[in-house]
Amino acid sequence: MNKKKCLTNIPNFILNSDYNNNSLSICGDNSGNCLFWESVKKLLQKKYEIIESIQSATYKSYDKIVIVLANSVCNHQRNINHSLYLTNTLKKYPDCKKYLISIGAQNKDYTMFNLENKDMFQNFFSVFDKVYLRGEYTWHLLNHNGISNSNIKTVGCPSICFKEINFDKILNKFINLPNKIKLGIHVPTYNQLPDNILLSKFENIIDSSVFTLIQTDLNAVNFCKGLNPEYKMCNKTFTNNSNFFFSIDAKKQIDYISQLDIVIGTRIHGTIYALLANVPCVCIAIDSRTLELCRMLKIPYINCIYNNELSYDKISFNNKEQLIKIFKQNFNLDVPGIKKQIDYQLDMYSKIIND
Repeated sequence: MNKKKCLTNIPNFILNSDYNNNSLSICGDNSGNCLFWESVKKLLQKKYEIIESIQSATYKSYDKIVIVLANSVCNHQRNINHSLYLTNTLKKYPDCKKYLISIGAQNKDYTMFNLENKDMFQNFFSVFDKVYLRGEYTWHLLNHNGISNSNIKTVGCPSICFKEINFDKILNKFINLPNKIKLGIHVPTYNQLPDNILLSKFENIIDSSVFTLIQTDLNAVNFCKGLNPEYKMCNKTFTNNSNFFFSIDAKKQIDYISQLDIVIGTRIHGTIYALLANVPCVCIAIDSRTLELCRMLKIPYINCIYNNELSYDKISFNNKEQLIKIFKQNFNLDVPGIKKQIDYQLDMYSKIIND
C-alpha cells in the first residue's frame, strides 16, 4: 500500500527538526515564521507519512499540496517572484488538491496593486482549491482590488494551534503577579518603524528584570552578542546584558518565555508564543498585520493606528512601572473568543487533511 504523500513549502530544517540558526535566512529573517510552519507540520503528520518540501521534491505526484505563507500579499518584488514561482511549480501537479494557509497583506490602506500584480495574484489564488486568509483586513484589501474567488475564506493563523493553551494558568498568573515582575518585551528593529520613539521608550526600561525576546534577523542576534556592533537597526534594547533570547526552535522559545510573568511588545508571534507558554501578554499593534491578527485571534492588544498613521498616545511610558500599569489596563483576555477561534481553525484544517 502506497504511503500518503504531502508536498509543502515548509523548509527542510523545520521538517527535519534541524534548528541551526544559519537556517534563519530561509524563513524570511523572522523566527516567528517558524511557529506557523511547526503548527502545520504537526497537523500534517497526523495523516501523511511522507511530507516533502518544494525545495527537494522527489515524487511526480502527491496526495495533497499545502502551502503556508504569511505577509505575502504585497508589491515587493521578492514576494511577487515567489508567488510566480509557486504558481508555475504547482501547475506541474494538476491532479492534486492544493491548499493555501495563513496568507495575509500589509499596507496603510486598501490601495495596493497595479494591474499586472493584480492579475498575478488572481492567477496565484486560482491555482488552489482553498485559500485561507489570516484575517479580515486581507479579505477587504483583496476585494477592494477586485481579487475575489469562491475559494477564498478568512480563517486565521495556525501558529496559535501549535499546542494547547492553559487559560486558567494565564489568568492565575496575572492575578498573582509578584512585586518584582519579570517582564518580557519583543520589539521591532529600526527598519520596521518610521521613527525610533517606541524603541527609545523600551530602551529606558532595561534592567535585570527585563528580558528581550528577539524575533528578527541574525544581524540583530550578533549585535546582541557584540559580534556586529556597527549594525544600525538596533539599540540598547537589543543589548540587554544576558537577558535576551533567540531561537528558531519553537519549543525552546516557549520554554524560555514560560519563566516570565508578563510579555508585551510589537511582534505578533512574540505575543502568540507567550500565550502558548501560558504567560499573560498584550500586543502593541503598530501596523495592519498585527492589528488584523490580534482582532482575528482575539489576542489582547493596544491599537496604535489612527487614520492609517501611528500614534503612541495609548502606550506612553517613561519607566517600567508605567509600562506595567499600561499592561494591566489592557490585559483583557477573551477566553471564550480565543477558544472559539482555535476550534474554528482546527476544524478548517481538519477538512484540508481529511479531504
